Amino acid sequence: MIHSISPETMTASDQPAANGLSLSEFTKFFQEIQNQPAWRATADREMEYVDGNQLNSEILQAQKAVGMPPAIEPLIGPAIEAVLGFEAKKIRAKFLITAPKDGLRSQELGRPIHVDMVSIIEIPEGVADYMTRPATEADKHKYPNEWARFQQAIADPKFPIEHLAGAKPCEVAMFRENGITSIQDAAAMINPQPELVDAVLRAKRWMMVAAGEKPRIKLEAVA
Repeated sequence: MIHSISPETMTASDQPAANGLSLSEFTKFFQEIQNQPAWRATADREMEYVDGNQLNSEILQAQKAVGMPPAIEPLIGPAIEAVLGFEAKKIRAKFLITAPKDGLRSQELGRPIHVDMVSIIEIPEGVADYMTRPATEADKHKYPNEWARFQQAIADPKFPIEHLAGAKPCEVAMFRENGITSIQDAAAMINPQPELVDAVLRAKRWMMVAAGEKPRIKLEAVA
């Protein structure tokens, strides 16, 4: 049976099967397209300017015919981004543990008391200055990937190779040249190059102390 798209001709038979669209619902989509406000055309054109696609195909073809590249001046897009402040897509975030001073407890106990706090650093692109502040639940949802990496780092902390006691700049540089960035990785090295043997022994000793073991004066030779 052929139906008119006029709502007056709709009948109960227009009802769809389970999880389907009725004819009236389907027709409504076309009515909304036909009756969309006039400003939509202007808005579409403005969006093209934001994306740098304001030139139509005829103009582009004419420019190409005379060897002229597309003459597009991206003024609208940068202006809008400046107003928006480049938002989260242009911001690099990092979660970390800070230790601010607890003023109230310090005053009560008469000695400085510091507490661990999960904080966040937000660094907008192209900006050198940044501020560290306490992290909120909203920050965790706003930066889910950064939050997941932070949780992983807390569960399995890695200690930077620069923190190895007695590490020389040249040793740190050679460790990093070999892809070793943590004390744990240095302690696990097998057959290190001669210049790093002593540093690897110190890393092993460091790991023993961190594990609560009594460090031996003479460590076993590196295999």
